[in-house]
Amino acid sequence: MLAQNERHPKPIFSRLRAVDGRSALHKSNPYHYPKVVSADPPYKYVLGFDRIQLYHLLKTSEGFGSQVGRYGSAHPLSRHLAGRVALPDKSMFRPRDRAAISLGDALYQVLHSPDGRRVLETLQPGGRDTAKAQVSVTFDIDLFTVKGEKCFVKQEALKQAFPEGIPCVAVLEGRERAGRPYLNVYTFYPRLKEEEARQKKLLT
Repeated sequence: MLAQNERHPKPIFSRLRAVDGRSALHKSNPYHYPKVVSADPPYKYVLGFDRIQLYHLLKTSEGFGSQVGRYGSAHPLSRHLAGRVALPDKSMFRPRDRAAISLGDALYQVLHSPDGRRVLETLQPGGRDTAKAQVSVTFDIDLFTVKGEKCFVKQEALKQAFPEGIPCVAVLEGRERAGRPYLNVYTFYPRLKEEEARQKKLLT
């Protein structure tokens, strides 16, 4: 016979906890959407999230597949964050750097950029849009060459090669649950191609 908590598992959102022991996203509301839908754009509320909350938004998004059709140019978030699959001529955040201080900060910079604000102010439930921005380097990355070889690029080298920041891309989906909007990050990655990395002498 299944134990009580196996028969009625808690939602993944309620199992996430911030460092102070509170709910990862809201003390009274563990789901990352507002209790009351206002007249504002439905996903603009995410601009009020701090870096820790955005990190947990990434973690909850990582566990869910896409619900907005088929897009051949994007890859699920778990593939970019976990490093499980080699994606030729693609780059991803290095797994050991999946911490709030780096990923949460990177996503914060993208969402608060002009392009990020545009997406959050225009995205509607059932839609998907892409935000791009230059992000200050606080992370290492893995770069997969066109032959599928994985190369490790250190944070220090990235900072020297991109003093103004490295381009990062966030593909955002608008969703609804019980009539309330919540944002899903379909994928999030630093955009660095092999050719550019070689030009900047990041690869030997």
